Amino acid sequence: MPARHHSENVTLLGQKLSPDELALTQPVIDAVCWELGITAREIARRRAVSERVYAAFRSGRLPLNMVTAGLQELR
Repeated sequence: MPARHHSENVTLLGQKLSPDELALTQPVIDAVCWELGITAREIARRRAVSERVYAAFRSGRLPLNMVTAGLQELR
């Protein structure tokens, strides 16, 4: 996903992320995408990673677990 200002709400999986949630999850998403070689232009792939990381965040997983979730392939 493109970089956003933390004052904006973002919607993933039909739910809005607060600015605080976005601030916590965006670095994880960026790190996973960098590790996988996913560029900012690959919107669909970045969105898939974002959705997995966000789902992990919402379920209370720690940052390392969120990275693991982001690295998993869609099934």
